[in-house]
Amino acid sequence: MNRARRPPLQHPLAPVFDRAVDSLGVALSPASIRQYRGTARNFLSYLGANHPEVQRLDQLLREPHILGWMSRLRSQVPPLATASYLIRLICLRGICNELAWTEQLPELAHLIRREDIPRLPHRLPRPLTAEQDQLLQKEFLRRNDLGGNAFLLIRHTGMRIGECAICPPTAFARPVRINGPFMCHSANSKQNVWSP
Repeated sequence: MNRARRPPLQHPLAPVFDRAVDSLGVALSPASIRQYRGTARNFLSYLGANHPEVQRLDQLLREPHILGWMSRLRSQVPPLATASYLIRLICLRGICNELAWTEQLPELAHLIRREDIPRLPHRLPRPLTAEQDQLLQKEFLRRNDLGGNAFLLIRHTGMRIGECAICPPTAFARPVRINGPFMCHSANSKQNVWSP
């Protein structure tokens, strides 16, 4: 894929950021290097437009420079996905850490803090359709093995995985029901686990 080359960024800090990305890039894939370069360009463009007085690394501050850039990323239209926002923060944090080391400015390593980086949203798995659910249950019944029977026991009783784990293996043999529920008594616990 051919990407159009952008003109070089005209900012006094651009060469320093480029050297930091080159240093980090030794151990990175080309796609990761592009992410770091894009992040550096984005940050320096923001600095040039909103804080033109910043000409040296020792002038960089958390407030207003880093927090202002983070705020601009969050208010972008259309909004950045959380994963994209997270990647940009991690890239800039890596660049700042590299600059702190190479330029002997330890305060740069503290511009982006761990708590600034959001967690990815927790997504629950997509539920099975009714047809998939029935097919899965039929397959477990057909297999009649330890894993399938454990799954069916958990599923039909509402038992927790930990409760199932303490059941002896004989509890997973297909029970014969005679007017009542099947009971699994664990040797490790005095709990009784019931299944229909």
